[in-house]
Amino acid sequence: MDCKELENKLLELEAKQAQRNEHLIGGVVLALLLATVALLGGIMSAIEQQQRLERLEHMQGIDAIGRRIK
Repeated sequence: MDCKELENKLLELEAKQAQRNEHLIGGVVLALLLATVALLGGIMSAIEQQQRLERLEHMQGIDAIGRRIK
């Protein structure tokens, strides 16, 4: 191989590596996006469950007061 062929081969390999890097970055961004969505979903679910628990405790407190009055 002469110098020009080696240079062309090097450029070809660099282009393939750049494409692989782009795919890798895309995959990492997608994974981070999915993790963020999952985290936000978990937070929203925890908040909703906490609100339900507080409402239930409030209703039980009102029910207990009602039983004492009777």
